[in-house]
Amino acid sequence: MKNNFLVSPSNLRLNIDSNSIPKLTEKISQEEIISQEKPLNALKLGLNIRTRGYNLFVTGLTGLDRITILKNLISKLKPKNFPKEDKCYVNNFEDSSKPILLTFPKNKGSKFRDAIENLIDEFRKEFLKLLESKAYVQRRKKVIENYEKLKLELFQGLREFVNSKNFEMIGDVNFEENVIIDSINYVFEEKNYDLEQLTKLKNSKGISAKELKQIFNDYFLIKSELDLMIRKLKLINQEMFEEIEKIEKSLSQKLIAKLITKVKKNFSKGDEKIENYLKSLKESILENVNIFHERNDSNPLKNSYEILCQYDVNLIDSSENSDTSTVVENFPTFTNLFGDIESLNDFSKDSETQDFRKIRGGSIIFSDGGFLILDGKDLWDDSLVWKHLKRVLTSGKLEVQNYNSFSQSYSASLQPEEIDLNLKVILVGDEETYEALSELDDDFQNLFKIKVEFDYESELTDKNLQKFVAFAQNLCETEKLLPLTQKALSKMLEYGVRLAGNQKKISTHFDEIANLIRESSYFAESKNLKEVCEVEIQEAILHKLSRHSLIEDKYQKAIFDRTVLLQTQGEKVGQINALTVLDYTDHTFGIPIRISATSSIGNSGVVNIERESDLSGQIHDKGVFILTGFLRNTFAQKRPLNISASICFEQAYSGIDGDSASLAELYALLSSLAEVPLKQNLAVTGSVNQFGEVQSVGGINEKIEGFFEICKGKDFTGNQGVVIPQTNISDLMLNEEVVEQSKNGNFSVFAVSNVAEGLELLTGAEAKVIYQKIDEKLLVYAEAVKNWAK
Repeated sequence: MKNNFLVSPSNLRLNIDSNSIPKLTEKISQEEIISQEKPLNALKLGLNIRTRGYNLFVTGLTGLDRITILKNLISKLKPKNFPKEDKCYVNNFEDSSKPILLTFPKNKGSKFRDAIENLIDEFRKEFLKLLESKAYVQRRKKVIENYEKLKLELFQGLREFVNSKNFEMIGDVNFEENVIIDSINYVFEEKNYDLEQLTKLKNSKGISAKELKQIFNDYFLIKSELDLMIRKLKLINQEMFEEIEKIEKSLSQKLIAKLITKVKKNFSKGDEKIENYLKSLKESILENVNIFHERNDSNPLKNSYEILCQYDVNLIDSSENSDTSTVVENFPTFTNLFGDIESLNDFSKDSETQDFRKIRGGSIIFSDGGFLILDGKDLWDDSLVWKHLKRVLTSGKLEVQNYNSFSQSYSASLQPEEIDLNLKVILVGDEETYEALSELDDDFQNLFKIKVEFDYESELTDKNLQKFVAFAQNLCETEKLLPLTQKALSKMLEYGVRLAGNQKKISTHFDEIANLIRESSYFAESKNLKEVCEVEIQEAILHKLSRHSLIEDKYQKAIFDRTVLLQTQGEKVGQINALTVLDYTDHTFGIPIRISATSSIGNSGVVNIERESDLSGQIHDKGVFILTGFLRNTFAQKRPLNISASICFEQAYSGIDGDSASLAELYALLSSLAEVPLKQNLAVTGSVNQFGEVQSVGGINEKIEGFFEICKGKDFTGNQGVVIPQTNISDLMLNEEVVEQSKNGNFSVFAVSNVAEGLELLTGAEAKVIYQKIDEKLLVYAEAVKNWAK
């Protein structure tokens, strides 16, 4: 009977003949290796629908190169892009706190910046030539002469007044520097005396106190008139400079108009914003024409450097050196994504200032018109970045702001004009990140309407095998690893099949496969080999399992030491070995666990002890409820099901979930009801439905290998093995040691399709005989309940 359900050793593992591996005729790129029709169609759809909200979330791509691969895929699909625009910030001459945004067609931004710079330089040169022209020199000279005459008349009037008071002004007159005299002395007996000297001479020279007082009064009156004259001279100087400036503006009008017209012709093309800016630029240059003097006769109240800086053009995004519309941001910080406004230290005011020249663009701006690829998890980790990105994607606008990395906040002391955006954001992540974003943020799916799901596995076809071989060869060439022999390639492919968990599939977790190739190359190099053989592939696989197996080793030791009770031989009523899987970040392994069941008369039905102890997950609860459904369907068609039964995972102290142990739980329960012992040398995994059909479960290879290790550690008896669902046979990819022991008859794998088949394997009796025993027991229970009720 056993042989009817025994899985042949040839079916326990897929062996890929090295001679059957397709040969490469040409190189294949990485994006071609993962090419899958459905996700590529979804990607194409998402890239080409330009309506707001049709951003993409891509899952299934793994490894360090996944973003690069995605970028290359996008390039091959050649999606439609918005026209790329160059963006410049320029000064707002009416309100410098609100810089103006100018946009230009592709490659025009830098040309506009250079054109404005050339305009300023050319204006300076031509303006200086005007200042040397005969017409300007004569007009300027005449203005200066007129005002010098006024100043001289003013000074002569003051001199006459001073002399009338018997005082004399000592020193040279310098109208330009406003230095008039060194001192004012009193003339007495044809000699000059200052006030201090006069005081000493008061008695000796016969000057009375009254006379001295009058002299002092006259002095202060003269001093007052002198100060008044100095103020008048300053006003006259100011008027003179203004008149000269009017002459300069008059002469410059035609020059600046000519230069502005040239720029307008090349760049405005009817753009009202550019034309308005050029008009304001022209007015500002004429208003500040004096800063273009080489000599230092300009208005000292104006800062020439600051004024000249107003005419700079801040090009924050240029397409001149960019051949691609896809931008990858590997470090999505606030400033890297949205740009920033740098602060300038103003040491004269002991403060920080900002101006339009310090506006810096980020990858959001650089990808405008195209696509921006981000890592979804990195983005989700920074709530401020995520909130701001949502705002940008919702509004389609971006205002560059000043970000404080210490307080993790942003301010808007400078308010640049908002940028209208036409871009598509593509997030790359795993399924868990997608689910977290969907559940925790109501806006997520409205903003990322397209989900692109690359499968983690591919069909095991010759074409796909060829792609995997190409991947291995590309990796070896790129990273200068040792080449793989044909047999090594076959083992690598088998490893890919094992990762997929199905003999008809191969995993697309290229990072895992790449790590295997790298590590096997290391082992080959350490042996001074010239190429990687199958031995090194196997060595790399075993080494990985060994370095991550600490928890698994502790579980196994607990069983060997009988800290955890488990029998691998003999028989027991109501007790069975179930197969479970423990999944950690870097290691997944199977471990057997004892399940026990007891039954008695009652109406409680099947009680899940784990559920009563809050250790059972919802799926496990469902599996136990299905057991009650099976019992009702099989044994309660003619009478009530008067039983109380309990099922327990022995020595399990943490949460349990999943329904892959439901078949083992049912066998333990049936054994308890029939009082028929179950063989402990067999372990069971499988899900069951209410009709007794056995269903597939996950982690089948890890489960079998886990029980195999326990049996090996306790010594083989020759009759140990596992019972699995028939539908899981195609998923078998057991390690070579298990297959070898199966060939030697030390370990067996049995596959069943229904409850009855497995029951016969576990008891050695026909299922109908066991069912008859259960039926008789339930009849006794029903009669007992009936009599008890009387």
